[in-house]
Amino acid sequence: MQTGLYHLTIKGVMNPAKLYESPFTDIAPLGLQKVFALDKVKRLVEVIRGLNESAVG
Repeated sequence: MQTGLYHLTIKGVMNPAKLYESPFTDIAPLGLQKVFALDKVKRLVEVIRGLNESAVG
């Protein structure tokens, strides 16, 4: 989560697809679903999209 927060802080926005690329896959090579329950992954993506809309819009 720290990596995601860092990315959002530096860039201001984040494409949720980045969660399935390095450096995130360095931590969880099999994807977020192996770390968090699917409902938590979906909620995380929703939150990121909401933050993106707030930052851009």
